[in-house]
Amino acid sequence: MVGGAEHLDPAGAAAVLTASGRGGRRCLDSDGGTYRVKAEVDDVGGIPEEREDNNSLTRALEAGAAVDLPDGWHNADVGSPAARGAAGLHAGTFYVTGSGTDIGDAFHFAFKRGAGNATVSARVESLENTSVTGWEKAGVMIRESEKSNSKFAAVVVTRTHGVVFLWRSVNGGNVSYRLSSPPGYGSAPIYVKLTRRGKSLDPFYSSDGTTWFSMTGAIIPMTTDIVSGLCVTSVTDGTLNTAKFTNVANTFDRTEGGPNGLLAYYYKGIDADFSRNYFRTERLVPNVDFDWGTGQPDPLLGPDSFSVIWKGYVTPAITRRYTFHVDRRRRAPVGERAVVGGQMDRPGATEHSRAIDLTGGVPVPIEMRMYDRGLGAVAS
Repeated sequence: MVGGAEHLDPAGAAAVLTASGRGGRRCLDSDGGTYRVKAEVDDVGGIPEEREDNNSLTRALEAGAAVDLPDGWHNADVGSPAARGAAGLHAGTFYVTGSGTDIGDAFHFAFKRGAGNATVSARVESLENTSVTGWEKAGVMIRESEKSNSKFAAVVVTRTHGVVFLWRSVNGGNVSYRLSSPPGYGSAPIYVKLTRRGKSLDPFYSSDGTTWFSMTGAIIPMTTDIVSGLCVTSVTDGTLNTAKFTNVANTFDRTEGGPNGLLAYYYKGIDADFSRNYFRTERLVPNVDFDWGTGQPDPLLGPDSFSVIWKGYVTPAITRRYTFHVDRRRRAPVGERAVVGGQMDRPGATEHSRAIDLTGGVPVPIEMRMYDRGLGAVAS
């Protein structure tokens, strides 16, 4: 075996460990700290390394501690980056090391497999400087599969360009992206979160893990089974970048399309651009039929100055024309068409309705938004 270890903490320290020899075990003695260890093994008759492409391993680890991922976690390179990545856990911190060209194309992924609705969140503590562009990325991701051309959504923090939401809605399609508001906002350490509710993929970020800012999400129809976890790319293929993650949560509910009802997202603030409001909490509601008067739906929200988004699916029993009704200050789009667009500021039971043709048995996404400006909070 020939190999070495590069000291990563503090940054820029010189290589301090070496070991070599044939056969048996070799130990690397060191002081405490974080190291990236590379081992190369000639496994067939001493064939030179330049003639073998499958016997090099790079791992990020903490001296004196195991680096295995928790039960149920896996890791893999996606998209064949030029340098092999790695992932491990020590003392509550995930270390994910990745090369590659970009998220969605070539990167390293530490993930769990699950099904149905999902939420993955983490605090990105740091990522390394591996590109003059500043577009190195580390964050959370939900994918239909580990294939490089898979549908996916990801919320990542870049080294110098803020938080970015990226997604691919069709297998093999182009990757779309949306910057934080204002563009360039956010740098590590920062919390990022991604939720899947049916076909809705919704991104969030936070400076403290309590007050969340939402970014406009995407509708991405995925299979029931998905993979969800942590992603890192150096954007300089062949160069490795190690990112540190804490406060990692990665859960699934195994129910495609979610349970019966609508998922309600509650915000403090009444800006029509919800990315400017403060996300406070979420909950599942069986239907929308509320009268909060001059109060509020949750103590985290102030009275007469909050907004709500309800999201879910409508599955018509038969094929025919259906009429949707909302009253007062509401907007209820179904699919990509705005079914009801009326927004009324004056008091009174003002109702708006619109008809739309739906196909029996085919789920259609529905979204309803409400802004309370002190005229009585009613939603139905």
